[in-house]
Amino acid sequence: MKISTIIITSILCAMNVSPMCKIEGNKISTNNCSQCFSLSQTEYERVQFVELPQKPITIYDTLTDKEKNLIEVTVQHEVGSFSDNYKTLIAELIYNRLISDEFPDNITDILYQENQFCGIEYWYAPNFEVDENTKQIVKEVFLKEETSHSALYYYNPDLSDYKAIIWFECSGDVEFLFEYTEEDWGIEYTTRFFK
Repeated sequence: MKISTIIITSILCAMNVSPMCKIEGNKISTNNCSQCFSLSQTEYERVQFVELPQKPITIYDTLTDKEKNLIEVTVQHEVGSFSDNYKTLIAELIYNRLISDEFPDNITDILYQENQFCGIEYWYAPNFEVDENTKQIVKEVFLKEETSHSALYYYNPDLSDYKAIIWFECSGDVEFLFEYTEEDWGIEYTTRFFK
């Protein structure tokens, strides 16, 4: 009998198939269970304390409900009624900031940084209306191990003042990566992404 079959059987016993097996933390103790199979002494010793695989922890798992709401509201506020693809790009940028050494190591400080995200401190409220689609996009982005781009900054030239345009385009502090354009009510909006 293969050891993997023995382990699976032991796990099934531990899940109330047999009262003799029990789960202790992330381990299963077979506790001399007669229903696990008739094992040789060597086989029994190998499954006496079986290590259970750990569920991988994602960034999403580490976020508080308030942090999730902050991200969802920010994406909804920044993107509005634009496409899922645009929402994903902005959610990924927030993700990139969270894992970057250039930014604070928590969502609240990242989103409340001065001159970021259209002055969130003036408009954020937990009851800000967020559609279910935005919530799902944020969840999917923060469940992943990596994003589709490495951008940390973005801006829309048509909606920005001269000082911002000069900083993005001429300062040399950031590197242009790509731009993304969508149309709304016949007007094209172009967002440029940098790192």
